[in-house]
Amino acid sequence: MIRITILSENTATRPDLVPEDGLSVFIETDSHKILMDSGWKDHFLSNADALGVDAAAADTVILSHNHYDHGQSMPLFFDKRPDHGYRFYLSSDALWPVFHRRADGSLTSTSSGLTDGELIRRRVPHKYIEAPVYRPFADEPEIVLLSRFERRCAFEPMLEEFRQQRGAELVRDEFNHELALALPAKEGLVLLTGCAHNGVCNMVLAAEERLGRPVIAVIGGTHLKASGSERAMATIGFFNERPQIRTVAVCHCTGAPALALFADHCRAYHPCGAGSVLEFD
Repeated sequence: MIRITILSENTATRPDLVPEDGLSVFIETDSHKILMDSGWKDHFLSNADALGVDAAAADTVILSHNHYDHGQSMPLFFDKRPDHGYRFYLSSDALWPVFHRRADGSLTSTSSGLTDGELIRRRVPHKYIEAPVYRPFADEPEIVLLSRFERRCAFEPMLEEFRQQRGAELVRDEFNHELALALPAKEGLVLLTGCAHNGVCNMVLAAEERLGRPVIAVIGGTHLKASGSERAMATIGFFNERPQIRTVAVCHCTGAPALALFADHCRAYHPCGAGSVLEFD
């Protein structure tokens, strides 16, 4: 049994939960408790308390990518766990500074603020992921972290407005620092994304090819808020053409206009906000 609880998201399903422009997800498997992202305020903790979820009990923590709305509040988790009884996974590219370029050419930092020095100073047990397929658990080897996504879908180009500082050079952010989490269910894979900057359809195809099983559910951000309706409809078409995909719980950076299209046109669309719980056998 897999139980997935949305701790923080742009919307909330109950009045006692606080929404934020961020994402944090708590996953319970047969043997592990996983915190994927923390958002950027403390709402992942306060909402968890309201939901009866002990987020600080996670034995595994994942940073999906180096953006503030997914990892700025991660030190709050570290503060809750001075025993260091967990392992923190992030991409080996995750700590290069990243920026968003505005229409006027100015740059705004979008980094989580985490640094290698801070992780060492806090004695955070961490591991940098470089492999396209990484299995963090010997006792649940079908749980997989994925990275370095091939670009297959022409309608999912990399966006030019994101930049990454690589040494002295400012280059287009290729989002090699992005991770996705694949969980095993009875009939296929449950795929969790942070923002899917590499393209959510590209990520689905990579998961299926690398792991040899169909994706049956997609949960998380898609970053369609930065794209028009044409790309959103192409993404919806991709999901509708795959009958094995029965849950499309896209949220966060998908954006309100694209979410309205999903609600109207996506066969497997499932509304998702802080407090949502999804379970898979």
